[in-house]
Order: sequence, then C-alpha cells, then structure tokens
Amino acid sequence: SSTPSSISDASFTGNTAGDDKTIQTDSPIDWDCRLGSWMPTEGAFKGDFSVPECNLCPAGYYGNRSGLTNSSCDGACKRGHFCPKGTAEPLPCAPGFYMPVTGAASAESCLPCSPGTSQSTAGADRPCDECPPGTFADQLNATSCTDCPAGRFCPNAGTVQPLDCAAGQYQNLTGQ
Repeated sequence: SSTPSSISDASFTGNTAGDDKTIQTDSPIDWDCRLGSWMPTEGAFKGDFSVPECNLCPAGYYGNRSGLTNSSCDGACKRGHFCPKGTAEPLPCAPGFYMPVTGAASAESCLPCSPGTSQSTAGADRPCDECPPGTFADQLNATSCTDCPAGRFCPNAGTVQPLDCAAGQYQNLTGQ
C-alpha cells in the first residue's frame, strides 16, 4: 500500500471540466481536513479547489480526528450532548436539561427537566432527578430543588408546588 499524497499546499484554480468533475483521482489523497470535517480520499471531486474546503460533519454527528472519509464522521453525537454542523467535540446539554439518545443536532434538542425534577450537571443522559420530600421545583429545566417554605409543606418526592398547611396548623420550618 502506498502513502496518500497530500495536496494541502496545492492550488487548482480554473480546473473545472465540462462534465462537472473538477478533479479525478484513482490514488488516495490526504485532504488535510480540520477536525469536524471529512472528505473522500479518491474518486471524483467537484468544487473550487483554489481554497480546498472539506465537507463539514452534518448536524448530529462529530469528527474529533483527522482523515475522516465519509459523512458519518466519528459517529452520532453522544448521549447527553448535541452536535451542530461541523462539530469536532460534542457539546454537553446544559444543567437543567438531558439527552437520552444519540444524534442530537442542537441545544434545542436537549430535553428540559420537568417540574418536580432537577439536574445540576451538564451532559446528563438520563431523566432528571425527582426533588426529594421537603423540596420542590415549579418550573421547567430546574438546576436544583428549592426548600419548601415555612407555612407550607412538600410531603412527596417530585413536588411541583408546596401545599398549604391545613386551617389552624402552621409549619415554621423550611424544608418540610
């Protein structure tokens, strides 16, 4: 086997053939692509090669090594992360969000914690944790649970809204 030729320092201006093939190669070429992109190593190539530009890894995929030769790059974006077009390293979903499957393409793909749950770390790949008894979370994408206020109580895990004490009763402690 031969070592691929590198064309990272070459120029191909004015090289378009009539059949829309810019160049044809039967020997592997090392395109010297940057991370987050790919290019086949042989065959027909179209485009302006005065500034060779490799194909960006598609949204939902990442490429964190050089020499990638197809659009699946290094594979689908990891669970707990998202990968916009051209991603070299998957980006973690923010605290308060999670992503249980591979292939998320944007931050908007990350799922928010539902009320009554929270997630304090970035890159979570499983549903958010229920708030323990004595705490609550009344909004989407909570990063922590709030202690139940005095005068109210939160008896169950996953409380969304604190409950009022019964008439004639009062709770003067928080976190109950």
